[in-house]
Amino acid sequence: MKENQPKICVIDDTKYIRGALAILLSKCNYEVIVAENGEEALEKLEKTPVDLIMLDIIMPGIDGFETCKRLKQLESTKETPIIFMTSLNDVVDKVKGLSLGAVDYITKPLDPPEVMARLKVHLKLRFLNKQLQEKNELLKQEIQVRAKIEQALWETQRTLSTLMSNLPGIAYRRQNNQKWTMDFISVGCHKLTGYSPKAFTTRQVSYGELIPSDDREKIWQTIQTQLEQKLPYQIVYRLFTKESQLKWIWEQGREVVKENKTAILEGFITDITDQKVAESALERELEKTLLLKEITEEIRSSLDIKQIFATAAKKNW
Repeated sequence: MKENQPKICVIDDTKYIRGALAILLSKCNYEVIVAENGEEALEKLEKTPVDLIMLDIIMPGIDGFETCKRLKQLESTKETPIIFMTSLNDVVDKVKGLSLGAVDYITKPLDPPEVMARLKVHLKLRFLNKQLQEKNELLKQEIQVRAKIEQALWETQRTLSTLMSNLPGIAYRRQNNQKWTMDFISVGCHKLTGYSPKAFTTRQVSYGELIPSDDREKIWQTIQTQLEQKLPYQIVYRLFTKESQLKWIWEQGREVVKENKTAILEGFITDITDQKVAESALERELEKTLLLKEITEEIRSSLDIKQIFATAAKKNW
C-alpha cells in the first residue's frame, strides 16, 4: 500500500459485485475495503476511515438508506462522500438518498468507465474539500494566535500607557535637531509644559523653542559633544511653559540607531524646579551665615580685649 493511496469501501451483498469492484479499483491503484452488509460496514468504518464509500441500497438487514443515515452520524465517516449503487431508477429514491447525504448514484448493471469517472470526480472533490478544511483549520489557528498576540500587545500597551501616565516626567523619542522635534512624547508633557503630546508630535509646538534662547546653543553643543563620544547626556536647563512660567528641567538621553541607519534620541525629562528653589534658598542661607560670621569676626578683631577687662574690673557689679 502506497502512502496517500485513496481508500474506498465497497458495501454490497452480492459477492460478484464486491469482487469485481475490488479488482477494478485495485488495478487503478486504490486500496479497497469490502463489506457485505450495513452492520459489517459500520463496524469496519468506525475504526478505519476511508476516502469514499460505494453503497448498495437493497441489502438484507439494514438497507442502504439506513446505513447511509448511520454513517453520517459516525465521527469517522460523517464527511466521507457516499455513492449509492442501485438498480432503482425512481426519482423518489434518488431524492431520499441525496437528502440523507449521498453525493451521487450509479445505476446497476455497473459500467466500469462510468464508475471510474464518477469516482475520480468525487475523490478530487473530497481531496479539495480536505485541503479546504485543513486551510480553514490553519486559518482558525492563525486567527487564534493573532488574537492572543493582539491581546498581549493590548495588555502591553495598556501597561505601558499606565506607566507613562504615572511617570514623574516625560519619556520621549526625538530627532537630533535644535528644535527637539518630537516623534513621541508621553502624556506627562501636559503637566510639565502645558501642551498636549499631539501639539509636539504634529509640530504645532517646538519643544526646543520653549528653552530660553540664551541657553539653547550651549545645551545643543553639550549634547552633541556627548553624542560624538558615544555617551549618554545629562543636562539641566530652564524652560518656559505655555503660561510663561519658568521651570528648571533635568534631561537624560542617548542616541539610538534605527534599522534604516537613522539616528534618533530617546530619553527622559523631569521638572526639578522645587529642587532648584530649595537649593537657591539654601545657598542664600549659607551666604547669610558666612556674612554674619565675617561681620562677627571683624567686630571681635576691632575690640581691645584688655580695655574691656579693665573697664569691667572698675565696675561695681
